[in-house]
Amino acid sequence: MIHSIRLAQASDILILREWRNLPEVRMVSRNTQAVSKSDHEIWFRKRLISIEEEPIFILTVDNQRVGMSRLDVVDEVNLIYEVSIVIGPEHRSKGLAKLLIMETCDFGFDKLKAQEIQSYVKENNKISAQLFEHSGFKLIQNDINFVKYSIFP
Repeated sequence: MIHSIRLAQASDILILREWRNLPEVRMVSRNTQAVSKSDHEIWFRKRLISIEEEPIFILTVDNQRVGMSRLDVVDEVNLIYEVSIVIGPEHRSKGLAKLLIMETCDFGFDKLKAQEIQSYVKENNKISAQLFEHSGFKLIQNDINFVKYSIFP
């Protein structure tokens, strides 16, 4: 199994929307509504322009796209980012999510000089909570619907 991680390209637009609109992904997202084709196209084209500052990564295994992660700027002054991740359904439970989180955070700390990377996990999403905890994130805040995890350089 040969894996690689690369920055998203225009050709990734369809699979990213497909993953985002999976019912199990929407269920644990802040916005649980399906994303329309036009809204996704607008968002994705803007993100491609700022891909170096707010990267979207594509994880491939044996040249097949299997997941994505992204870093969103939360605080430009203090260099705080939020990480999001999705692994395609047929590739879950193979350790790929932890690998993708770790490499995404390494990029954030090394290339973007992030001082903190956060993740917000829906309180009933035990699998993601364990994933972030096993990836070195610490529980910072427990809100009504989401748990905030952070990792520092």
